[in-house]
Amino acid sequence: MSTLIKSIAEQLQQEHQMIGAAAKELKDLVERRPASPHEEQSSWLNSVRDSLLSLGSHLKTHFAFEEFGGFMEEVVGVSPNASPQVERLKQDHQTILAESERLCRMARAGSPSSEILQLRKKILHLLELLNRHEHAENELVQRVLMDDLGTTD
Repeated sequence: MSTLIKSIAEQLQQEHQMIGAAAKELKDLVERRPASPHEEQSSWLNSVRDSLLSLGSHLKTHFAFEEFGGFMEEVVGVSPNASPQVERLKQDHQTILAESERLCRMARAGSPSSEILQLRKKILHLLELLNRHEHAENELVQRVLMDDLGTTD
């Protein structure tokens, strides 16, 4: 087995755990309803914004590693048939980052009460997209590792 693939898989697993923790923190926050008073809502929006910024920072680093740190090139090198899936994952990166930044701007703008429900739904949708993306990456890594070991013959 390629030591590089194994090393990359281990680093991805660690990064996915950090991203998972940041996503869980954001989800818990979004599912907790702010109290009615404006001050409470403002504080909640600030917390949501900070959590989105933290998650976005982790994602930028993680996606850069995947795209420029050798992960995607190594995966395609070991398993050329994975190229379309790798391209979809790259497209997901752009979509997820853009949506994360857009939601952060919404939270920063101090969304009125009428938009809070919409903001919550959009954040939960973002977290679902991220979850599906991470799951697809994990499956791809496992498949490439198995192919590299020759266990799929």
